[in-house]
Formats: sequence, C-alpha cells, structure tokens
Amino acid sequence: MESKRRIFISLIILVILVIAFYFITFGVTQLTGHAITGQSPKNDFEECLKKQDIKLFIKAANTDLELQKTGLMDYMQYFKIQNCINNNEPCVDNDIFQFPTWIINNKKVTGDITNYELGMYTNCNSL
Repeated sequence: MESKRRIFISLIILVILVIAFYFITFGVTQLTGHAITGQSPKNDFEECLKKQDIKLFIKAANTDLELQKTGLMDYMQYFKIQNCINNNEPCVDNDIFQFPTWIINNKKVTGDITNYELGMYTNCNSL
C-alpha cells in the first residue's frame, strides 16, 4: 500500500513539473518573443536570411579575399554578390560608388557590417 502511494505521489509531482515547464516556456516566449525550441539560433538566422533580398557590391581584384574581409563568409550563399571590377554596369545602375555596399531589402548600406547589423537590417535574429 505504501509503494502505491509513493508511485501516485511521484506521478502527481511529475505532472505538476510538466505543467510548470509548459507555463515557464510559454511565459518566456510571450515576454521575449523567442520560442524555446531544439533548433539552434544559427539555423534560425540562416533560414531567415534565405528569405531576404541581400545584394553585396564589391570592387576587388580578388573576390574571395574581399569576401573574407566582410567577416560574413558563413552566410555568403544567401547574398547576391556583384564584383564591380568585372562588370561596373550594375553598380552604376544602383548609384554605388563606395565599396562594399549592401542593398538589403531595398535599403542601401555602405561599408562593412557585422552579424548583428546584418540581423538588424534583415529583421533576422542574429547569433
């Protein structure tokens, strides 16, 4: 009889803990806007970047070296990259005369940007 009572009490405690966890995660989501999931923030950031219109205009003899300087090599597959040294017409058409220049969702940003700034300009939560 005593063991059945312990099992019953253990099950009640387990149910209470599960319910408490649910309300805590719900509260965190409501207060911060960030859901508690098993997916990493980097994956969320990359998924968001895929949906953005990001163009990077550079002017360099060595495209790869110039791209490394941006510090955003992990995300280059989500950018449309135009090297104006090879073809200047798209740069002139977009009134771009300083490099690097980004056009992120139709907003022009001149100069280097960080992960954080990329997140701000795209409304994607960066790391």
